[in-house]
Amino acid sequence: MEWFDVALFNSPVTIEYIAKQYLGIDSLDSLDSHTISSSDLKNALVKALDSSSSHQLVYERRIMIESKTIAALAEIYDHLFCPEKLKISKASQLIKPLTLGLFKIKSDPDYYGAFYGYEDFLSFLEEYLNACIKYPDATIH
Repeated sequence: MEWFDVALFNSPVTIEYIAKQYLGIDSLDSLDSHTISSSDLKNALVKALDSSSSHQLVYERRIMIESKTIAALAEIYDHLFCPEKLKISKASQLIKPLTLGLFKIKSDPDYYGAFYGYEDFLSFLEEYLNACIKYPDATIH
């Protein structure tokens, strides 16, 4: 049996995060009282973006390859398995199409339920959609 992995990564790289983590500034309100060189700022940005800890895994699931049939019939195959083809990189871009696909699948359980892996795929789709809603800025991998 073949599997496909789906993951969402949330990146806490914000100005506040960089200031506190890499420049030692506790609050942006106190930023005016600090002197920061452009090279210090550049180094902090590079470290923040390169740091593996700056990308937090917020959702991961392995699904059966057989689920691709159901996804294709629900017109969400590319959204799930090839989002780069649709120029989709953020979870927020998946909310509408996954909602429509989920509605389509749930509205005809007799048809979709006949496919192998239906229950697992339905569970995955609901979980993934909820993760996209909870972490709309997460990056799709």
